Amino acid sequence: MGQPMGASMIALGALVATTGVVAVASLHAALGEVLPPHRRKLIDTNTLCITRGAEHVAAAERVAAWG
Repeated sequence: MGQPMGASMIALGALVATTGVVAVASLHAALGEVLPPHRRKLIDTNTLCITRGAEHVAAAERVAAWG
Protein backbone atom coordinates (compact mmCIF):
# COMPACT_ATOMS: atom_id res chain seq x y z
CA MET A 1 0.00 0.00 0.00
CA GLY A 2 3.03 2.25 0.01
CA GLN A 3 2.55 2.84 3.71
CA PRO A 4 5.34 1.14 5.73
CA MET A 5 3.97 2.50 9.01
CA GLY A 6 0.61 0.93 8.19
CA ALA A 7 1.97 -2.61 8.20
CA SER A 8 0.88 -3.18 11.79
CA MET A 9 -2.66 -2.05 10.96
CA ILE A 10 -2.75 -4.39 7.95
CA ALA A 11 -1.57 -7.25 10.17
CA LEU A 12 -4.15 -6.34 12.81
CA GLY A 13 -6.94 -6.42 10.22
CA ALA A 14 -5.77 -9.82 9.01
CA LEU A 15 -5.54 -11.13 12.57
CA VAL A 16 -9.05 -10.14 13.60
CA ALA A 17 -10.55 -11.32 10.32
CA THR A 18 -8.87 -14.68 10.77
CA THR A 19 -9.55 -15.24 14.46
CA GLY A 20 -12.79 -13.31 14.95
CA VAL A 21 -11.53 -12.19 18.35
CA VAL A 22 -13.18 -8.80 17.70
CA ALA A 23 -15.13 -7.44 14.76
CA VAL A 24 -13.28 -5.43 12.14
CA ALA A 25 -15.96 -2.76 12.51
CA SER A 26 -15.07 -2.51 16.21
CA LEU A 27 -11.48 -1.68 15.30
CA HIS A 28 -12.67 1.04 12.95
CA ALA A 29 -14.91 2.51 15.62
CA ALA A 30 -12.18 2.47 18.26
CA LEU A 31 -9.59 4.36 16.22
CA GLY A 32 -10.99 7.76 17.09
CA GLU A 33 -10.99 6.89 20.77
CA VAL A 34 -7.54 5.35 21.10
CA LEU A 35 -5.43 7.53 18.84
CA PRO A 36 -3.93 10.64 20.42
CA PRO A 37 -5.05 13.96 18.91
CA HIS A 38 -1.87 14.39 16.85
CA ARG A 39 -2.47 10.98 15.17
CA ARG A 40 -6.17 11.39 14.40
CA LYS A 41 -5.36 12.64 10.92
CA LEU A 42 -4.36 9.01 10.22
CA ILE A 43 -7.77 7.51 11.04
CA ASP A 44 -8.77 7.18 7.36
CA THR A 45 -5.42 5.63 6.43
CA ASN A 46 -5.51 3.22 9.37
CA THR A 47 -9.10 2.26 8.56
CA LEU A 48 -8.09 1.47 5.00
CA CYS A 49 -5.09 -0.58 6.17
CA ILE A 50 -7.25 -2.60 8.59
CA THR A 51 -9.81 -3.20 5.84
CA ARG A 52 -7.17 -4.33 3.35
CA GLY A 53 -5.68 -6.76 5.86
CA ALA A 54 -9.10 -8.20 6.59
CA GLU A 55 -9.97 -8.47 2.89
CA HIS A 56 -6.72 -10.26 2.18
CA VAL A 57 -7.61 -13.16 4.44
CA ALA A 58 -11.39 -13.08 3.91
CA ALA A 59 -11.22 -15.07 0.69
CA ALA A 60 -8.51 -17.42 1.95
CA GLU A 61 -9.33 -20.88 3.21
CA ARG A 62 -8.58 -21.04 6.89
CA VAL A 63 -8.81 -23.27 9.92
CA ALA A 64 -10.51 -21.98 13.07
CA ALA A 65 -8.05 -20.82 15.73
CA TRP A 66 -10.12 -22.59 18.37
CA GLY A 67 -13.03 -24.98 18.28
